[in-house]
Amino acid sequence: MTTTKNISDKPPPLAGDFTLPKTRDLPRNQKPWKDVNLPIDIMLLTVKECEFLSCHKLLKNSFKSYIQVLGYIYFGGIGIDEPLKVALIKCQEGANTPSGSTITVKNAVTILQPKAVFAVGYCSGLQRCTTRLGDVVVCSKLTQYASQNVQNSESTGPARVPVSRDMLQLIKDAAAGWNPPLLDPTSREIEVHCDAEYLSGPEHVCSKQRCDELTRLYPNAKAIEMEAEGVYVAAYDLKMEWVVVKGISGYANGTEGNREEWRTFASVMAASVVENMLSDSVVFQSWPHYKGPSYLGAPGPAVVWQASAGSPGMERSESNNTMDTGVKDGMPKKEELLFISKNIGVDWKLLGRCLNIEEPELVAFHKENEEYIEKAYQMLLHWKQKEGSDATYQVLHNALRHHFINRKDLADKICC
Repeated sequence: MTTTKNISDKPPPLAGDFTLPKTRDLPRNQKPWKDVNLPIDIMLLTVKECEFLSCHKLLKNSFKSYIQVLGYIYFGGIGIDEPLKVALIKCQEGANTPSGSTITVKNAVTILQPKAVFAVGYCSGLQRCTTRLGDVVVCSKLTQYASQNVQNSESTGPARVPVSRDMLQLIKDAAAGWNPPLLDPTSREIEVHCDAEYLSGPEHVCSKQRCDELTRLYPNAKAIEMEAEGVYVAAYDLKMEWVVVKGISGYANGTEGNREEWRTFASVMAASVVENMLSDSVVFQSWPHYKGPSYLGAPGPAVVWQASAGSPGMERSESNNTMDTGVKDGMPKKEELLFISKNIGVDWKLLGRCLNIEEPELVAFHKENEEYIEKAYQMLLHWKQKEGSDATYQVLHNALRHHFINRKDLADKICC
């Protein structure tokens, strides 16, 4: 049963120079995509409007530009002497939704070529004894709690991953010299938790029973949200630096403050901490930009795929129709599709899009099947039945080798 109990206190007023703009008041400065100077340094990922506006407030000389596969992206600088080049982007809630954090980060990193991805916004606390409303939680370890196996009432095998060594060095000093943007600095003590474990999974937890269960399983976790696992999965595949910085806006046991007020306050605190982390551009000089395959006509020999104007899936360009002489003739067998399904994991939707499976069909496979292996297998069977004699090893090979998926191992084992 889901319950929500309001916490009576309200967030203190923000400093006068940190009043957030309304969406309608955002600057209209716009540049054609061809005039955008890439690569960027830092990508900020948000979900909700208050998260986006809190980050946009930080951008110096901001402008926006449009690219079909991502929509509008806002650009600007953050930093003191030589500002870092920053891109601000929104995704849908959750990791594995059609425009969730996984696919958005993969698309955006490939195009923008940043040095690091920061997920910024608000989250839920797990224990009121360890965090207060408005506190900022910086992720040093991520636990994908939904990936655990349950046998005989015993839970084993959750995926626990730390941030990289370079990012860990950065976040341990995230609060150094930071002053929260409050009208009265003494009105509330805001703590920055720089060595925190996050839980991330597919559910919005707002239940005392579920919260108590997760707290028992993960007693050191301080916060829970839904997008971080997608950020990690995408960043891991792309060998990209990543971190999650979010403020506590309520609690997973169902006790929340005045929702909108605390969500805005928590997002502002988190964005302000990120600004502090990015204040010295010298820190990032030695960090490499993403240097994967080029995209959408950028120089390089990469295969070019683009978002289809008539379909939310992927459309092959002419440059991807060349035959690989090492690929087998004919169509893949069911047992080969099953092997792919067992090994493709969370990238099954990306594979579906590369095989031109329509988005409503992917959503249906996701809802109708619980395990990733079954989602992938049913999708591949559908592809084979739908395409008939055109469902060839060559098409499957090209999809698996596409740089959004980059599974050369599977492509070579099954198709060659």
